[in-house]
Amino acid sequence: MAWFSGNLTEGYREQNMNIIGPEYEEWQAAASKPGTAGALTVIGLTGRLEWVATMKALVNGVVSGVPVSVGSSGLILCFFTANWRIAVIATVTIIGVISSFMFTFVLAGWVLGMYECMFLQLTAGMAVDYVVHLAHAYNECPAWDRESRMRASLTEMGVSVLSGGISTLGASVCLFLCNYNVFYLYGSFIFTVIGWAIVWALFFFPCAMLAVGPQGTEGDIPIIRRLFAYLGGRKSGGMRVPSAAANANLSSPPSPLAISAVNADVLAMPLHAEIAPDEGKGVVEMTSHIGQTSGNDAPQSTSSSEREQEIPPPQAMPPQRQESPTPVVEVSN
Repeated sequence: MAWFSGNLTEGYREQNMNIIGPEYEEWQAAASKPGTAGALTVIGLTGRLEWVATMKALVNGVVSGVPVSVGSSGLILCFFTANWRIAVIATVTIIGVISSFMFTFVLAGWVLGMYECMFLQLTAGMAVDYVVHLAHAYNECPAWDRESRMRASLTEMGVSVLSGGISTLGASVCLFLCNYNVFYLYGSFIFTVIGWAIVWALFFFPCAMLAVGPQGTEGDIPIIRRLFAYLGGRKSGGMRVPSAAANANLSSPPSPLAISAVNADVLAMPLHAEIAPDEGKGVVEMTSHIGQTSGNDAPQSTSSSEREQEIPPPQAMPPQRQESPTPVVEVSN
């Protein structure tokens, strides 16, 4: 029979893993020494061993759960946006939110406890919320260039994201008034995570999308686009096509050849025949002015007499046949 002594005056629930962890490892090492296997059984009389085992499981859950959550979020974003570049930028934003929260966690002097481990596994879910809305709005915008798409994303979802963040921050502030430590701690976690999530979603993510965000079909995954097109029946075949407004913004100025073709069409338009000479003169003057710049010819000025000769004479209306009135014969008795 063997026994170990220890300082049990301090409650083990108030200790962190840096203190009670080595005790747990020492007891387990003593029980598993060669030659004592099967002869020595460690029995906890105060619940400390069970507590240490629980804490180790919770810490392992945080270490493995947070990366799995972030990785799953990236894969889901990649599938539902059908664009790997948007998914990567959004995932980097989520990692930034969690990293900022961890920095605040250490700076505030918090230690890993039972509640802290449970709340830490929820940080990835709260960090995803706002950036996902902006990424979805960016992906669904029909514009072609990244500036227009990011502007539309912020216009459509920016107010909603900011309003949702403010309401969540207000709800977490109410938890600061609770006397129970679990509620106060949970409110602190929510306030910190949501605060960093708003900052990263409204400042870092738009800047990153404006710098390296996809334009048009850049980063698209064609097989997923076609799958969504088949399921949704979209006419574009699942591939993003530039809109007329986007083409107008991105196209170069019209060439002289295109201007000549437009002017040629204007010159080929027939004039109305049934117009007064004074009104026709103005129409021909305007048309000839447009046609002077057709092709590569230099503008030519024509005199008023030449323009009047070009006016087709108005066609005279054929005289209408007038029927003579039927004679009336009066008969007297």
